[in-house]
Amino acid sequence: MQGLRWALVLALGVYQPALAAKQPDLEKAITLARMTLDTYLADYPSARFQDVRAGHPPRNGDYVTFCGAINARNQAGSYSGWEGFVLVVSGGKGRLYLAGRDALLVDTLCNTKLVSIPGDHAAALAHP
Repeated sequence: MQGLRWALVLALGVYQPALAAKQPDLEKAITLARMTLDTYLADYPSARFQDVRAGHPPRNGDYVTFCGAINARNQAGSYSGWEGFVLVVSGGKGRLYLAGRDALLVDTLCNTKLVSIPGDHAAALAHP
């Protein structure tokens, strides 16, 4: 019986890394997210972020999703007001979705069960 316990402990210890979720490269994801924001927003340096959380799917760190609220200047130079957003970074590219245009998609992606990535993501997405 003692040998069986040790075999189980050893097996779990050996296979544990294989069972663990793949962790995303957060610094790379933030860099790509900033590049995406610079591409999609008329005036990225003026953008303000709040309640931003980040996550990735369980057992898959291949993409990172940032969800929160954004207030950015439009092409006329005035702030458009706070609206929900989701920014998905995957495969070296990013895509920004705003609730004003893609409400269903933003709601769906932001309410998907993700593995939370701790940190101050509103500050991380702000223009450097």
